[in-house]
Amino acid sequence: MLAVANMSPAKVNAFRDFGKNSALSDKYKIHQIMKSDKPDSDSMMEWLPDSLRPNCYGHIETAKEIFRPLNIYDGNSKVCGLFVP
Repeated sequence: MLAVANMSPAKVNAFRDFGKNSALSDKYKIHQIMKSDKPDSDSMMEWLPDSLRPNCYGHIETAKEIFRPLNIYDGNSKVCGLFVP
């Protein structure tokens, strides 16, 4: 998993290019999705309480974003169907 706390866009893109044919998970993209889904800082605390490391809800959303490119995402499964506020 690619951890990108304060990484420049050029470095993020370099890692993305490297990871196109590997099992690299784009954590930067996942955090951007979390932030766009939860633009209010109070709401985002539900997923990323310290704005860097996900809690249980953030881990569920991270798992979903890992499952999608692997074509194993199923919204009716026990994991993907879990409630996330």
